[in-house]
Amino acid sequence: MASNIVKSSMRNVLTRSYATQVASPYAKKTYALPEDQPVVTKLPNGTVVVGYDNNSPMSRVALFVRSGSRYENYDNRGVSHVLRLCAGQRTENFSAFGITRTVQQMGGNIVCESGREFISYEVNALRENAVDALSIIADIATSPQFRPWEIKAQETRLLTELNCRSPSITVLDLLHGAAFRNTGLGNSLFIPDSRIGKINTEQLQEFVKQTHTPSRIAIVGIGGVPLEKLIKLGKKMEADPQSNFADTPSTYGGGEIRRETGGSFTHVALVGPGAKIDSEEAASFAIAQFILGGPAGIKHGSASTSKIASILASAGGSGNITAINASYTDGGLFGFLLVNEQPDKAGNVVKAIAKGVRTLKITDVDVKNAKAKAKAAILLGTEFVEGEFEDMGLQALFTGKYLTPAQVVESIDKVTASSVQSVITNSAKGKLSMASLGNLRNVPYIDQL
Repeated sequence: MASNIVKSSMRNVLTRSYATQVASPYAKKTYALPEDQPVVTKLPNGTVVVGYDNNSPMSRVALFVRSGSRYENYDNRGVSHVLRLCAGQRTENFSAFGITRTVQQMGGNIVCESGREFISYEVNALRENAVDALSIIADIATSPQFRPWEIKAQETRLLTELNCRSPSITVLDLLHGAAFRNTGLGNSLFIPDSRIGKINTEQLQEFVKQTHTPSRIAIVGIGGVPLEKLIKLGKKMEADPQSNFADTPSTYGGGEIRRETGGSFTHVALVGPGAKIDSEEAASFAIAQFILGGPAGIKHGSASTSKIASILASAGGSGNITAINASYTDGGLFGFLLVNEQPDKAGNVVKAIAKGVRTLKITDVDVKNAKAKAKAAILLGTEFVEGEFEDMGLQALFTGKYLTPAQVVESIDKVTASSVQSVITNSAKGKLSMASLGNLRNVPYIDQL
């Protein structure tokens, strides 16, 4: 009782005190942060530079490189996987300890990511340390030393990553091998088990020398990184005179890979040819993905009302199904990924979904709803700096330009029901590719679809 009286009295005193305070002379003033737009510059040596001040207290600087698993050959398979793990080790001007200490003193961290067609080296730091961060990340990306004992130390991490792959990631990796066969995009993102311990200093240095050249690099800085500093770094980059690396086209061939592992689940990925990056059909395929069954609109939810989810349910199947839409510089994949928890029904379910997609009829209402979902996904993505930054870098790397989210939304508005119908039909009736993993006793072969 007494404590309640004390709390009540304190609230009254505090309320009265704040009410009687003299208003701050700044209370009614507002401040407009300076507006800025991304500036894209292509240098004579081929390097693309993007600068953008988003008024963030943190700066992000990255080098995006046209590298990755598609540029491996048979003799250096897995080199891009090892290269990613070696980022942050000794360079020409820094030791591994020196990099760690310097980045921590800047209040930042280093992130290295890779895909089939790129590898990115990124450092985040407090805004006042942006210029220093730029010099460090440039050294990490272009001047690594690859000491043998540092490469050896990555073997445990390689094994961990291989053993932690989910079945869905594995089946999608197999799918690329089936679709693009023995050409670049068919290479696995992961090092083969037999190659662990076989990647050496010379292979890593040669891979960097061949792929990390000025015309294959995009430099991106946001959050107070001076554009002139980014341009200066880009101009300093020089190609090795002995580098004669040329991209080999990766062609879609179609095919099938099956991996029987038993168990109570069946993972099946079935696709046809998709759109290339920056192609006229890319927007139509994006809308088609949301019609078939794009990302769930509810966190931790599922796209249970999507077209392919309805086909799955009508076929008596159960599990999770989502649309696949992957685009690369010279090819793409479009289809679906099924995780089926009833192996006995897998055959009928896969056949029903393949037929359902092939005969699907698209309406204006379908397209209208999918456009709304696509626009929401694009605009919501800008709320997270990480996604916006990566999108900016990859656009600059692969297209030499940057389309703002508003410009991408404009391209979405131009998509018609007929164009979506066309891309879905052509893909589903084209040469198919399939990968399957798990309990496959009832999974049909691709020629039975």
